[in-house]
Amino acid sequence: MRIWVIALPLLLSACVTGQVVPVGKDSYSLSASRCGICEPVQGYVIEHASAYCESINKHLVIRSINADSRQPMFPGSATIFFSCLNADDPQYQAPQMRKDNGVTTIQVQ
Repeated sequence: MRIWVIALPLLLSACVTGQVVPVGKDSYSLSASRCGICEPVQGYVIEHASAYCESINKHLVIRSINADSRQPMFPGSATIFFSCLNADDPQYQAPQMRKDNGVTTIQVQ
């Protein structure tokens, strides 16, 4: 019984994070899986991608995030594709927000 008291919180907040993988010029991929009561996995991979870019004195630019996250009670996973750019790089700018084509809007009249 004592083992479960210690092990259960660890299992509920478990995380498996892959390594940052180069996928092109200044471009990388990072995947993580999480389960239990914890922060959403999308935020987790963004934090780790940002920390990686900071470690090489560059800035994070998110290219895409693919996520399956049903937090907080079920496993979630996410893969982020990102670039690490210098502050003076022309591609390092504010993101252009767009309407998501995958969202259905229902209008009640």
